[in-house]
Parts: sequence; structure tokens; C-alpha cells
Amino acid sequence: YPPDQNCIVFVRRGAVQILSGNVEEGKGKQKSNKLGLADVAIMHLDGSDMLRIHVDANDTSLLIMGGVPLNEPIAAGGPMVMNTQEELRQAMVDYRSGKF
Repeated sequence: YPPDQNCIVFVRRGAVQILSGNVEEGKGKQKSNKLGLADVAIMHLDGSDMLRIHVDANDTSLLIMGGVPLNEPIAAGGPMVMNTQEELRQAMVDYRSGKF
């Protein structure tokens, strides 16, 4: 993904390791984060343009999405995501009253 974007990895099926750190020999330590069924990894901006994944299980299926960071606050509750708790509360009121 482009280096100016964030990325999210969702494991639909199987298991993977998300690899990070310098892979060139002698240039730092490589780290890995294991993900299994329905796990999510949010990759933040680090200047890299590469996502490295090691597949640990046959028939693994991933959903990988990326985008330019919005740099806005996030308020989440149930199926709703808004910018503030007040907007979230109003969205739930609107939903319960059938406005959408």
C-alpha cells in the first residue's frame, strides 16, 4: 500500500503473521504479530510501502484495505461509527425512530 496511507488486515479464514522491522541482515530486529480467524491488524503510517505477511495455515483468506488517514476523532458504538459521542447518540436515536 502507498506509504501515505493506513492499512487494515482482516483474517477471514486461516492464520497469518504480520511481519515488521528491517528484514536486511544485521539491520535491526524483525517482529511478527500472529493473527487468527476474525483478528484485525491496523497498520499505521511508518513510511513503508510494503506489507509483509507470512501465511501460517492453508486456505487462508484475508481482506486488506487501505486509505488516506482522515485524522478525525472516532466514536463507535454497536454498528455505528461517528466523530463524537453526541453524533453517535443522535444516530442511534434516528435509527430507532426509523429515519434510516
